[in-house]
Amino acid sequence: MISILGYSFCNFIGGFSPTFWFLLLFRALLGFFMGAEWPAGAALSMETWPIRSRGFMSGVLQGSWGVGFLLSSGLYALLYSYIGWRGMLWLGVLPALSVFYVRKFVKEPPIWAENRRRQRVEQREMKVPLIAIFKRGMLSNTLTASWFMAGGFVLYYSVQGLFPTHLQKDLGLSPALLATPIILANIVVLLAAGFWGWFADRYSRRMSLILPGLITIPLTFYLLTGNLVLMFAGYVLMGAVGGGGMGGPIPAYLNERFPTEIRATATAFVYHQGAIFGGIAPPIITFFASHYNIGFVYPMLIGSLIGALSWVLGVAFSPETKGKSSSPISSSPDRGRVCRLVPAGDAAEDGIRLRAVTAWCTRRHASFRKMRGRSYRRSRKGRAVSTGPVRNVARGRVQNRLAQRSAIKPGEASCR
Repeated sequence: MISILGYSFCNFIGGFSPTFWFLLLFRALLGFFMGAEWPAGAALSMETWPIRSRGFMSGVLQGSWGVGFLLSSGLYALLYSYIGWRGMLWLGVLPALSVFYVRKFVKEPPIWAENRRRQRVEQREMKVPLIAIFKRGMLSNTLTASWFMAGGFVLYYSVQGLFPTHLQKDLGLSPALLATPIILANIVVLLAAGFWGWFADRYSRRMSLILPGLITIPLTFYLLTGNLVLMFAGYVLMGAVGGGGMGGPIPAYLNERFPTEIRATATAFVYHQGAIFGGIAPPIITFFASHYNIGFVYPMLIGSLIGALSWVLGVAFSPETKGKSSSPISSSPDRGRVCRLVPAGDAAEDGIRLRAVTAWCTRRHASFRKMRGRSYRRSRKGRAVSTGPVRNVARGRVQNRLAQRSAIKPGEASCR
């Protein structure tokens, strides 16, 4: 909520700018607040959404920026001649209205809340998560994620960011001719992001990222064609892969790679360091295009190939996370071999009441050891069902304890 309010009001205040430096200041502050919105929103969404369709939701979330791009383009076309650039900045305050909805209806993910409570009880709160992502055991994960994210941003800005400039400077086309391919490309981005997210759920997180990266490499050579129709078609198709569509599984994949206590910080660092590298690409490409008088085609092509290869190699050296639960496991020494949260069916992360389950498991650890059984769990009808032999504790007594002490909903979790 702070980030949404921050960039909304920075936009609004920027519309009153008396000087260029005043505008520059508030545009920089806007970037500061907007940079905080993606990692926080992505972590909240991925920790709340069920694991069975998390990839698809990730694609919808990541691809929706194309919808915002289209809406802003439509507002520009309809209103700019009447309200000017100041009015366009004033319209940027409208996202602040979403804070009322977030405040009333969006709750903290149960996984995050339970992890925070447990850290406080065990006195092991994470004070500096930014340092933790570079510690032993987490460093390689951070570096490989940073590698492919930097490659993805370099690829995107090399092609999608400079394609309109190439058409205007090298081919002399008017801005009006650019509207149709840009609109179509953004629609394709949204659809493709959802598709690759579904692919990540159905098959593999890594393959849903590697395949579009590999497809991008030969597709990038559309820049060399002299046929305007083929060039526009290549640009639109690029939206399905390297032009933005292949980023669909990114929110789910990045959030599954890091533990709860450092998740938002880690994804923020990985994502935005990639954006920094991507932001450097256009000035470098422009320098070579103008200084050596070679045009934009070859510098764009080289930048795109470097970005695509970095994307593919970075993901290839990264772990697979499909099916990984975001549920935290207690670090208490009582956890041992008995008390552990595990998924039970498709409802594994649909509102699991982690706190009640963990507390009950910890308190009853000794009793379960006496049972010499493998596990007790809730059935889908809400009854306690034994999945192992019981010797020293009557079945009815255990059923009563489950009913009184636990708050597990049917089919949500098991205590083993």
